[in-house]
Amino acid sequence: MNKKESNILNIMQCIAVLLVVAGHSIETPSPSLFWQYVHKFIYSFHMPLFMLLRGYLFFHSRYSNFLDHIKKKASRLLVPYVIISSLFFFPRVLLNNFNSVKVQFSCSAFLNNLIYPWDNVITQFWFLPTLFLLFLIAPILKYSNNSIVDACCLIVGVLVHCYSLFSDIKIFNITGVLFYMVYFILGYMIAKYKAVLQRFVYYNYQTLIIIAVLNTAYLILESNDAIKFLLSLVNSYFVMLTAIFYVNKEYKFLDFCNGYYYHIYLLSWLPLKIVIILGYKILHINSEFLYLIEFIAGVFIPLKLKAVTNLLLRKKTLLSDRGQFICKE
Repeated sequence: MNKKESNILNIMQCIAVLLVVAGHSIETPSPSLFWQYVHKFIYSFHMPLFMLLRGYLFFHSRYSNFLDHIKKKASRLLVPYVIISSLFFFPRVLLNNFNSVKVQFSCSAFLNNLIYPWDNVITQFWFLPTLFLLFLIAPILKYSNNSIVDACCLIVGVLVHCYSLFSDIKIFNITGVLFYMVYFILGYMIAKYKAVLQRFVYYNYQTLIIIAVLNTAYLILESNDAIKFLLSLVNSYFVMLTAIFYVNKEYKFLDFCNGYYYHIYLLSWLPLKIVIILGYKILHINSEFLYLIEFIAGVFIPLKLKAVTNLLLRKKTLLSDRGQFICKE
């Protein structure tokens, strides 16, 4: 992967995580049709885009063996999922009066919080075990050197997705794993057959008009899973074109979250929840104004927390090094 391609992927990940925070910021009810359309637009493709990017990056990943691969993914995805969910289970129970869905204080509720990701006290964490299970089966793709096998995998993924097969396996969000599997596979295939697919990258006004018309039709009209699937790909394609334009123009305004997408995703829920409780539940602030506050808090507070953590770690390292130096003297 060359530097330009890496920069484009970084910007796509920045856009994806900002869309996630924006989508979570406008989940509180709004009478405005505009915000309902914005919410519907974001949710049409922001998670498929994430899965496409995970599949693309997995193609370029290297690991010594399967066990090493699983250990790394478990450490990055499952450990934060279990620790943070466990730490905030009791506080979530205490805040039941401020939540539409009540959480029982019991062992079974605590276990369900971990085993059933959509019952987790931090709902957006469903993504972590789902992605882990995708990484668990993803190495199968590495063993395929046949385009026919690749096509069959993709077709199976499309059929499972569009026909909502296995739609009630809630444990470990198996349904979600199968639903998003097609995007992960597609991202992997795009990376694998990049040289062939590059000829289909068009950046012109006609392309943008077509994308705008398709999204307008989607927002106004009813659609089935197949239409939603195609639109998610169209909008992900649009994000790629936007990232290419950004990199070609050498813009810098998104660089603040470059490399911090995971931290924003992992920590944004807390400031969002605080703003919702204080602003929406207690102070009754106008919801449209609250969306902006939620978005800013959801993006920049995790960045500040990460900066403070890095500073503390650097100080700890310096103190440790100084201690070793004194001992040597």
